[in-house]
Amino acid sequence: MTALLASMPSTTPAPEALTYFRLSRRTPGWWRPLATVGLFLLTYLVLVVGLVVLWLLLPGAAEAMNATDIDMADPVQAAFLCLMLALLVPAGRLTVRMLGRRGTLDSVAGRFRWGLFVRSVTLTAAPMLLPLAVMWVVDPVTPVPSERTLGLLAVAVLIVPLQAAGEEYLFRGVLMQAIGHWLRAPVWGLVISLPLFVLGHDYDAWGLASVGVFAAVTTWLTWRTGGLEAAVALHAVNNTIAFALGAIGIADLNATTTTWVAALISSIIPIGFAVVFDWWWLREGRCLYASTSATSPRAMSATGSAPAA
Repeated sequence: MTALLASMPSTTPAPEALTYFRLSRRTPGWWRPLATVGLFLLTYLVLVVGLVVLWLLLPGAAEAMNATDIDMADPVQAAFLCLMLALLVPAGRLTVRMLGRRGTLDSVAGRFRWGLFVRSVTLTAAPMLLPLAVMWVVDPVTPVPSERTLGLLAVAVLIVPLQAAGEEYLFRGVLMQAIGHWLRAPVWGLVISLPLFVLGHDYDAWGLASVGVFAAVTTWLTWRTGGLEAAVALHAVNNTIAFALGAIGIADLNATTTTWVAALISSIIPIGFAVVFDWWWLREGRCLYASTSATSPRAMSATGSAPAA
């Protein structure tokens, strides 16, 4: 009898395969997204208050913060604003950990995949630096360093990548997973979060259009890879290069207007990266999903098959 029962097909339904945006469903409850966003905002507020208190203890920080206009060409102001956005990373990771979903904000693997991040940085740096090199040869631009240059370069290298990661953890992480808990199709997360991401940038119409394209690309990369690593890499390299150009006087860090040509170039580069990256990703046969049957994020699986949602 035991052998007969063992040979019979199981009637237990297979666990739902979840993509990154649906990982919140590993802990059921329609209220989970509301709890996640609420706890995230509270955690972020506590971290920001702590940053402000520590920042005001630094010599000269209070005077810089009393300025009526934001000046991104001021290393002190730039560092503070970037650090505020960088705090979105620990706020998001602490939130999911307190809710019993440790690591799920990083990727379906339950951790930040550093190997994938490094490969992504390598793949995105070349297509972004090549057009700059070509333009430099065609129309050489002389850097205009100032007494702020070293400070701004330090911000570009040490803090701006964290600022870029913070934006990804908020818009492609917390928000997209909250929306994905209720709505199955990833496109809903893009439709709802994209306007919020775009409106968070102070640019003219052409600039906002390129920001929208950038958001769409990073959303695609996050869904495709099952995590934030590729999106963070693209965002970090893009912002670091832009900030470094401003630090040496080639670009205006306070610019809010752009031309359609610049917006077009700014859109083509991330799209090109996404195409190349997607080709490499599929060639490697790496399309990740997580199973709701996993007892912990560390037990999440990887497969070469297409994800279910």
